[in-house]
Amino acid sequence: MGSNAKGSMLVWNTAGRPEPAGAPAFADVTDPDMAKAAQWCTEQGTMAAKGDRFEPEGWTPKFKVIEVWNKAFPAA
Repeated sequence: MGSNAKGSMLVWNTAGRPEPAGAPAFADVTDPDMAKAAQWCTEQGTMAAKGDRFEPEGWTPKFKVIEVWNKAFPAA
């Protein structure tokens, strides 16, 4: 996975591309789908942002990828 953008898109797509509760509001995300994915993932608590910055090209360590996935899709 690697980047915050890839991680949030993977989780958001797997969840069925749900609409976020709020309007996408990250200054550093310009792609409409990426903006929705970033907003939804931060609302769900699976990804973090720094104020109005999502840092889509920021690096996500492997342990965080596993943590994000487990939080988004808990075992039954």
